[in-house]
Amino acid sequence: MIQSPRHLILYDRSCGLCDQTVKTLLKIDKNQILAFAPLLGPTSTKIIEEFPQLKAIDSAVLVEDFQTSNKKIYTESTTVFRVFWLMGGACKIPGSLFFLPSFLFNWFYHFISRNRYKLIAQSCLVPPKNQKHRFLP
Repeated sequence: MIQSPRHLILYDRSCGLCDQTVKTLLKIDKNQILAFAPLLGPTSTKIIEEFPQLKAIDSAVLVEDFQTSNKKIYTESTTVFRVFWLMGGACKIPGSLFFLPSFLFNWFYHFISRNRYKLIAQSCLVPPKNQKHRFLP
């Protein structure tokens, strides 16, 4: 059953790796529980006003239940694993790593994050027409 997006991923829109990740998530998120917004957009600005600790973040952020007053924020490797967990099905297998301490994985996440512009050339994601409702400004 298709749902209205419940969770928001803030991502670096000028990063080719981030764009490719969003494209992949669009394909595997069959229930459409995820919405997306650029880190430098008005949606992110509003979230950062609510969670000032995010001002220094320059990589993906998951805002769980973003349309409610019970928002939860995940950063670094916990973002990745929590997204998989929330999508369910076979994605719960890698998502189960969410329950392990983040320091086990953050070193690798930081390495990828620091080098993301070198890994995949910059691109500009154009949302498919049938997915535009999942992209916020």
